[in-house]
Amino acid sequence: MRKVMRQSISCVLLLAVLLTSTNNASSVRAAQADPPMTTIHVPNVADKTPVIDGVIENAEWDEAAQSAGFVTFTQSEAIPEPTSFKVFFTEDKLYVAVHSVQKEKPSAKVTAHDGPVYTEDSVEIFFQPDVAQQTYYQFVINARGTKYEGQGRNAAWGNNDDWSAGATIGNGYWDLEVELPASLFGISSFSATEYGFNISRSQSAGDQGGTGPMAIPAMIQSSWSPYYSGTFHDPSAFGRLYRNDQDNNAVRQSVYASDLKNGFQTVSAFTNTTSGDVTIKAVQEVRNSSTGALLGAAQEMTATVAAGASHDFVLSNPLQQGKWDNVVTITDANSGKVYYSRKIPVNIPPPLKVRAYWSDQKAELRLDKNDVNAGFIAQTSLFELQDGQGTVISDQEVNVDSTGVFQASFDMRAQPAGNYQFVATLKGSGDSYALPPVTLEKPATPEWWDSDLGTEDVVLAPWTGVKTVGNKVEIWGREYAFGDSPFVSQITSQGQELLAAPIQIEGNADAQELHFYETNDIGVEKTDTAVQYLNESVSDDVKLSVNSTVEYDGLIRFDVQLSSESDAPVQLQNLKVKIPMKPEAATLFDADTTDSPLRGSYPYWSGARSGKFPDAATGSFTPHIFVGNDQVGLTWVAESTQNWSFQDAKKVLALKKQSGAHVLEMNVIDKAIEVNRDTPLTFTFAIQASPIRPQAENKQVFIYGSNAYGAEGWGMNTFSQSKGQLSYPAKDYVTPEYGELTVNAAPWNAVTANWSGGYPDDPQNEMATPVVAIKFPNGNSFGLYYSLASPKFFLTTETGFNTNRVRHEIKEFEYTNTWMIWWERYVKLKWNESALEVWITDDTGNFAKQAEIPFDFDLMNASLQEAKIVFGSGFVYNDFSAVDKNGASIAWVQAEDANQPGRVLTGNYELLPDASNPARVYVGGPDFNSNRDWPMFLNRLKSDHYQLLKIHEDWTESQGYPMTREQGRKDALHALATAANEKGIPVIPYIGFQLGNNTPEFQYYKDDIVTEPFFLPNGWVRSDTNHIGANISYAGQYQNFMLWSIKKLIEEDHIGGLYMDSTALPPVDQNVHHGAGYVDRDGVLQPSYQIFEYRKFMKRLRTMGKAIRPDFYMDLHTPVGTWTPTAGFTDGIWKGEQFLNAEANPSEATFRREVTPELLRATMGTQTGLNVNFLNYAQVDSASAVTAVLNIPVRMDGLLRTKMMDYYDLNNAQFTLYRDSQIAGSNEETPMSYYKRPDGAVVAVTANLNQTDEPRDVTFTLPDGLILSGSVATDAINGDNAVLNGNTLTVHFEQSWRYKYILLAPEGVESPVRYPFEWPSIGFPN
Repeated sequence: MRKVMRQSISCVLLLAVLLTSTNNASSVRAAQADPPMTTIHVPNVADKTPVIDGVIENAEWDEAAQSAGFVTFTQSEAIPEPTSFKVFFTEDKLYVAVHSVQKEKPSAKVTAHDGPVYTEDSVEIFFQPDVAQQTYYQFVINARGTKYEGQGRNAAWGNNDDWSAGATIGNGYWDLEVELPASLFGISSFSATEYGFNISRSQSAGDQGGTGPMAIPAMIQSSWSPYYSGTFHDPSAFGRLYRNDQDNNAVRQSVYASDLKNGFQTVSAFTNTTSGDVTIKAVQEVRNSSTGALLGAAQEMTATVAAGASHDFVLSNPLQQGKWDNVVTITDANSGKVYYSRKIPVNIPPPLKVRAYWSDQKAELRLDKNDVNAGFIAQTSLFELQDGQGTVISDQEVNVDSTGVFQASFDMRAQPAGNYQFVATLKGSGDSYALPPVTLEKPATPEWWDSDLGTEDVVLAPWTGVKTVGNKVEIWGREYAFGDSPFVSQITSQGQELLAAPIQIEGNADAQELHFYETNDIGVEKTDTAVQYLNESVSDDVKLSVNSTVEYDGLIRFDVQLSSESDAPVQLQNLKVKIPMKPEAATLFDADTTDSPLRGSYPYWSGARSGKFPDAATGSFTPHIFVGNDQVGLTWVAESTQNWSFQDAKKVLALKKQSGAHVLEMNVIDKAIEVNRDTPLTFTFAIQASPIRPQAENKQVFIYGSNAYGAEGWGMNTFSQSKGQLSYPAKDYVTPEYGELTVNAAPWNAVTANWSGGYPDDPQNEMATPVVAIKFPNGNSFGLYYSLASPKFFLTTETGFNTNRVRHEIKEFEYTNTWMIWWERYVKLKWNESALEVWITDDTGNFAKQAEIPFDFDLMNASLQEAKIVFGSGFVYNDFSAVDKNGASIAWVQAEDANQPGRVLTGNYELLPDASNPARVYVGGPDFNSNRDWPMFLNRLKSDHYQLLKIHEDWTESQGYPMTREQGRKDALHALATAANEKGIPVIPYIGFQLGNNTPEFQYYKDDIVTEPFFLPNGWVRSDTNHIGANISYAGQYQNFMLWSIKKLIEEDHIGGLYMDSTALPPVDQNVHHGAGYVDRDGVLQPSYQIFEYRKFMKRLRTMGKAIRPDFYMDLHTPVGTWTPTAGFTDGIWKGEQFLNAEANPSEATFRREVTPELLRATMGTQTGLNVNFLNYAQVDSASAVTAVLNIPVRMDGLLRTKMMDYYDLNNAQFTLYRDSQIAGSNEETPMSYYKRPDGAVVAVTANLNQTDEPRDVTFTLPDGLILSGSVATDAINGDNAVLNGNTLTVHFEQSWRYKYILLAPEGVESPVRYPFEWPSIGFPN
């Protein structure tokens, strides 16, 4: 009987390898020997057709090949719950069944086809029909059966009805069945003998990733064939399906253990269904992953298996701590034929866990006796701290606790910097068992340790100092009145009173109602930056003390304490804090989600969805709630529910309409507790009235090194491939009825034969570059593209942006006349009212038609007034020409650039000359490490009014790292920043909420700085430098490191600010070693949000940055609320990314349903005083439509809005929101706002937000006196006339979720419509 060892990895690998006779060697492929390729031999079953319902019936799958033994994505963690699968072919179908063990119910919320099913509990199947080609297909199914399919990364490929899948969720598992027809892959049957194949699984890991606004759900990603490149989309890592229809011999293998205690244990069951005996040899070995050295001896077993018989090959190898490759091969002992070959990487961590907390100068040791030798009964453990030579410095002998764990803590303060090791020796029954040592390096105290950078107590601009007048505190734009309340009695912002009554505290103690009427201000301390009040009051035997601190930016922190006035304890039955606001000051609210993206209410608070203030809503704790209107508001924050006591965690916060007020309520106590004189109840919260500052300026930020829309041709990996495109106005060279564009093109680079480039806005992720194409601001396009991934050409018509792009017509072809790197070809794009064609010259110079597709210009749904001709990167271009519909040539305007040799086109994007042939032009982005490219690039940015140049995370080799240790990168950053400063476009590099695990700071201080619970696979795997970014906290000493590093960036590399990815937003965290978390009344460690510590960091950063460089700019990205207590120290904020995945379904329909004007008014309005942009890169048209009427800029919409605002002088115009416009016909579905200039001209902005997508005429009645007499209506963007009859304006929309700017002015008013509209030359408007 097989014995399954306790504490095993419990992975069952049932691998079927079909055995053929020795005379048919060609049908059995030998797997690679080093490393062994993951292979499975799959039968061709003629009479099986499983019902695809997610129920894996044995009768349907009993002849299938079977396998398991999945490996984690990072090869660094054990898989807690195994995955196995079955697979077989029929003539024209591939069937796959997957069994996923999962104790917790799978998280599967996505219901929309092609939604982000891969972000939750799901299985991904990769299939490569031809292993000689790079083309492969991806099929993803979540635990509820929602499907996604793609060709490579091309999400537009395929349809939901093309293939079948079914899923069921059982008790502790979920099952999946899939049917893939051969026709999906352009073949009639599965006749090949070899296919690329892999299965990957994404499994939610419970609460290891935390919950709350900044939580990222922990996911364990594993696969059948291991990956090493940081992505599942790696055909080189695919395993192999070897198809064979000769027989059904099989090897079925089970992996019973892969851990330190039990070693590597397998049982391989071989069944021989041939007519003769077969001698099988099974070999199992363990090799060091780095050196390849063998650990111990290889285990071997040979047996002759008679016809019709089975035999079990039982093998076991010991394991040691470290990284190992467990290799299994099964061969025919006589012929050497390999029937099965598999390498399973495993990382065996030391059982002795050592965590170093250098902020406390201690090392904590933990040893679970269940992780070591099962045959040794340990009673105590001797822990020794040894120096580098093995000399014992100190030791501790400890007993095992009730859970079987030995724990100890060593004080390291007296130890100098250097190398140490800890040794654990288990003792029991007069015997001992020593474990291998664990090394630890104590770092020297760095320069930044205990830094005081940015701690000067000064009032930062644009704020003013704190003033007190009687019982009132005045700060910029606001006034807080104290008195008649332990907190504040009234708050005034911009002249509006916010409170309907003083902030109240209510409750019962010893069954008596609390009444804290008498207040006694016993202390006041004041400086220019803050004023502090200590208020005490009494209700019977309960004493209330409130320490209120008002800071110069308007934050009030309340530290509350309730205690017994007598020696006897007091029982608190319930306690609430109520903030009653005037209804007119509290029409909107925004509360942060209490769940991570894959669970619960995301992206909203569990109590209600942000937007309109609810009639009544009760929800779980969230650290941030905003309540206000379009002009003013109040932000409430709290770090945790520490010391609260409640019966229902889902009912701790409430919003309600009560007694003529809109009330925010804290349910602090509803589960009785006792307090006395020495053990009081304490809790803390804070509020901040807004706007918190004068309205911040909106600056235009160009994003370099990002694939986001709006960076357009510069979406590049900054340090490797040069991507870019030349763009040229299409108006004078293109007509809907006819067009002919010709260009001489050659691939780049003739010397290295390197096809660099790639089209950054390519939704299919084929690295496709436009050879010549026409692109419109709405994302629609048509033309000839070249795919670097295939490689192939394709002629196509497309509509939509990014992941929403749809290919309506496509014709793929390979150029038959070999296009060598050094050969030039003329390429001609031609179209008429019915067809789009591409012609390419051959070796003789004659044109030949290569492809043709149907063409309807009306599909573009856009004016040529707005279009661009684009030529993509990766090519050298020369000799541009065009022909009009009459056959006449159109001259291209060309000019010489004094700063560069070679020709450039007027209105171009960016051109880099080919040094070997200056007559040519290479289209691409400037190499980051060559400052010769910067002048032209920066001049283009300057001409388009960009004010800041943001570079994304790949400016440094380590994720989120505030420096680079590579001299080339540092030189590149320095060169760019210096050149950019000269042009007045400062560089702001990326820092983020993660830190790469390839940094010294992570290696030395990981335990101090990571958020807890720590779960490294939850981090982002960055493939370019092969490391993981782990979630860290900006509290404690890491805050000092960041400030010290940023100071060097400013002073040495001359950066002009920072782009901060969520760095103002504290994560949910319980790492007590940097001050997070708390222990509740039951002794359980609970998480918190370190709001006040992050506020300190942001204030220090602004203080330091502005002192060195007064124009230092802090640009923040946040996927949650505005969080003015922390984010208020920034200069610009872009947010809204959370709404791209509303309800985990990032479809256009979902976005339009969820993202209402009321929602954005609550989350992104001007009532905070901060400059908030809507970040959108998925539904750009829809985002621009809903934000246009709110005067909210969209980050990623190019420069259309900026240029239009400048052109019509709207920056100095008065903006009136649609709800205040008094325009009849203006409502939530068809809102109309307007700008009114001092000269009386009006630019109205309206949008069709109807959920039904169809043409629509909307009639608005303008209020009397709004427009000047004699006004006419003109589309302010394309110049079309609109219908204005008196005060009645009719606006036509071709489709829903589009916007219009309408100029309403007499013809004599300055700034009439000008043609052509001056589109940005970098980036397209939307």
